[in-house]
Amino acid sequence: MFGRKLQEKALVMMKTAPRSPGTDSLDAIQPEALSTAGPRGVVSIEGVEYIRPKSLRTQIRLDSDVIRSDRGTLSFWFSPMEDLGKAPLVTGNQLAAQLPLVGDSLPTRDVQKNCFSIYYRSWGYPRLIASFTDGDIWPQMDYDLAPYVYAEEVPLLKGGTYNLTLVWQKDARFLSLYLNGILVGENHRASSFEKNSGSMYFGNPLMAIGPVWLSDQAWDPNQVLNAYHRLRPAANGICEQRIRQIVQPRRLDPLDIERDPSWKECFSCGFRDPKDLQGWTLQTGDEHRDEFVLETTSEGLRWENPSSIDKESRAYLWGPFKVEGDIWVEFDFQIQSSEGLALIAICASGLQGEDVIDDHGLPSPAR
Repeated sequence: MFGRKLQEKALVMMKTAPRSPGTDSLDAIQPEALSTAGPRGVVSIEGVEYIRPKSLRTQIRLDSDVIRSDRGTLSFWFSPMEDLGKAPLVTGNQLAAQLPLVGDSLPTRDVQKNCFSIYYRSWGYPRLIASFTDGDIWPQMDYDLAPYVYAEEVPLLKGGTYNLTLVWQKDARFLSLYLNGILVGENHRASSFEKNSGSMYFGNPLMAIGPVWLSDQAWDPNQVLNAYHRLRPAANGICEQRIRQIVQPRRLDPLDIERDPSWKECFSCGFRDPKDLQGWTLQTGDEHRDEFVLETTSEGLRWENPSSIDKESRAYLWGPFKVEGDIWVEFDFQIQSSEGLALIAICASGLQGEDVIDDHGLPSPAR
């Protein structure tokens, strides 16, 4: 929790970042570079002042060509006025469930009309999103080809303090998103960056906005972490713990389970003979169908996707058998590329035994 000062001020603390965070030189953006309007208040968190918009019409504006450049870093602090996390869309109004942190045009809450935006939404998926284009996220993602980077899930605590850092390198098609110095999202194939206005409007009534830095350099992870620790509150451990619990993998001990005699083997295959693929169905689109490599080898099944990543450059291989009840699956698997995505689909039929292929069909020609 934190106390609130009664007086209002016209400025939020905003500073440019040094080329190498961790040094003591920070050049302040001059007051004339900022524009504020509308009702607003100031809260103090461990001696650092945060400005809180009190209206949807409150404006905290900064103009800079940095967000239009090929590379750069935007880093700022914020503090939620309420606990925030996944919640149902009760009103049916998506705008009411989207909390803009930054947008390049007004109203910032209409994030689909902003060509640059960072926002938190309590409904659907993902939770925290940074975008360099307008429009909705999912119709444009095309398997990471669009200029988005996001955190799938991250709860925010009332009164907690968070340092959000967005790093972009448009020429390298790279975006990364950090929260309290912790990497929460990356996109290595971002493209189709829209030209934004060069303006940034910060905040919403549920977020108090603190110090902001803007750099024309793409920070590396150590620079991001150093910038976070520069103003990290001593009690911020709980916020960091909640973030790590969600975004950082944990190594768990293997499950100590064994099959008893009631289990019966229903399928086994080494995929070393071309006949092993008889009856299996390859489901994919027509555009890249002939670019897939699917063959049996002495070491098992070899399956490679096309070199281009597209809407139709993924495929499913459906088995010719059905099983019911509990399922025990064992397989040896080795991914051939760090950029690959592979998964095993189990229980692909409907609850009443509906056939996913019969019901939804296959792009022709299926083989």
